[in-house]
Amino acid sequence: MTNNAPTLHRYDHRLKHLVQTTGDVAIATEHGVPASTARGWRTQSQTEVVSLELFDLNTTQLQHEVVKLRRRIATLTSLLRLVIVVFQVSGFSLARSRISDGSDKKRLIRAIQRTRSHVPLRTTLRALGLSRGRYHEWNNSERCELEDRSSCPKTLPHQLNKTK
Repeated sequence: MTNNAPTLHRYDHRLKHLVQTTGDVAIATEHGVPASTARGWRTQSQTEVVSLELFDLNTTQLQHEVVKLRRRIATLTSLLRLVIVVFQVSGFSLARSRISDGSDKKRLIRAIQRTRSHVPLRTTLRALGLSRGRYHEWNNSERCELEDRSSCPKTLPHQLNKTK
């Protein structure tokens, strides 16, 4: 079965913009664009394009941005290393401490979830000294809205329900 539909060509938006701003169709036709298409570009209104500010920067500005971001990454990395060393030296670990306040657990769970888009969960939990089982237990208990958390359904999927 053959497809008889005409093939549509796609042209560089910068070439189209150049024809629109100069009104010179020859610029496009010299590069293989049919004259009728280029004339259509000339009469067509410019469409609004959503873009990043980054594309408007020149090479020098981009290089300055890269240098600035590298400095910021170096600063944040050194601060993170410092915090990890302070935790290690002080002997602090979530494995040896109890967080009984529900709002503190919620804050910690939200902070862990925010880092998951940048850092794997395993790495985050290892840095905190928090076991995966404990994290998932906290996370599941936060989802359960029942006052009696021990009766929260499906805390353990393989667990049998107790009946009186």
